[in-house]
Amino acid sequence: MKPLFVRSLFAPSLVMPLLSATLLTTVLSGCVIHIDTGESRPTEHFTDQLTLSVDDLKQLNIDVGAGDLQIEGVVGLKNIEVKADIWTYKDSENGDGYTLTLDKQGRTAQLTAEHNSRVSFGANRNTEINLQVRVPAELALDIDDGSGDIRLADLAASVKLEDGSGGIQIDNLNGNLNIDDNSGSIAISNVTGSIDITDGSGSIEIQHVSGSVTIEDGSGDIEVSHVANIVEIDDGSGDIDINEVKKLRIVESGSGDLSVHGVDNWGGQ
Repeated sequence: MKPLFVRSLFAPSLVMPLLSATLLTTVLSGCVIHIDTGESRPTEHFTDQLTLSVDDLKQLNIDVGAGDLQIEGVVGLKNIEVKADIWTYKDSENGDGYTLTLDKQGRTAQLTAEHNSRVSFGANRNTEINLQVRVPAELALDIDDGSGDIRLADLAASVKLEDGSGGIQIDNLNGNLNIDDNSGSIAISNVTGSIDITDGSGSIEIQHVSGSVTIEDGSGDIEVSHVANIVEIDDGSGDIDINEVKKLRIVESGSGDLSVHGVDNWGGQ
């Protein structure tokens, strides 16, 4: 078969835009595309409440996307109680544009609050779900959070937290704390267990801890005071201020000033 040559009927300057448009159409075929012009804000506002009896539950897993999360432990409480303030978009493909569920899975409860997926150009189309949660104080927590501020208070069990962005504030925890944080400030006080933090960026402030404190930090200032056990720090950049701790070990201090006061046993770099 002889090669097929096609003489363009269009000027050369028009050929590439036409080919590019054809290619774009081919690549995006089968996708649902929402094209918005101008600034886009949530158009729908809802409030919702969920309740689940704890019975023999030992742990609550929380998987949330964008929005603030506030959790309060209550001694003697028999239910998990959730109040949700939701800003979203009405979406013909995905219902109300968000998912909010609280279910029991064996001896674990699962709370999910997230926006449904959609493709959009020219505007930010994320749903925001702000949650206020009351739990029995002795219920352990495993939290996977996307973005938004987090506040935990008055808990009497271990907490594991993986966070994308947003500030974290924790006060009055009777248990161990494990945090894997990408960005945002962290403030922790009054913890009777041990603390283990892996942090990308943002300031860290910790005070009044009975157990040990381990920090692996990328950037941001670190302040630690009144710790009754060992404090171990591996830091990339930022000032470090240590006051009144039992024992200190600096694995790496990177760049930034180091200030140490009231340390019984200090093992430097």
